[in-house]
Amino acid sequence: MRRLVGRPITTFHTLAALLVACLLLGACASGGSGTASESAKSGTEQAAPPKGVAAPAGHPLANVEMSMRPDEVRKLMGEPDSEKRYPGAIWKNFIPFYFGADSGNRVEYGYAGKGRVVFSVNRWSSQQNVVRVDYDPNEDGE
Repeated sequence: MRRLVGRPITTFHTLAALLVACLLLGACASGGSGTASESAKSGTEQAAPPKGVAAPAGHPLANVEMSMRPDEVRKLMGEPDSEKRYPGAIWKNFIPFYFGADSGNRVEYGYAGKGRVVFSVNRWSSQQNVVRVDYDPNEDGE
């Protein structure tokens, strides 16, 4: 029988332990009875369509195209009811040699009764381009 006490911990052992911890945390986070989401959908409230659902033909959001700039969207849709900025993929900021254009930051325009338009922010020029259009007739615009 080998003696394990006093042996140095190798990089392999550390990585294996991290992998097991991540798998266990992922299983805990994804596992659940779903009662909270079911209770949120109860009543007369309609569930919002999933993100990225295309707007029906003839709807103002159907004219918004990918890679449009904010000024083009404002000409087409008018002024948004709300504007929100948030980090979408913050991990991109911590990659030492990431030279991609997408900074991971997002700008979101909310239009009441219509949906949302999501822009990606370019890391180098700060230019914003549409990356997703979310059709949602229940949008409150906040």
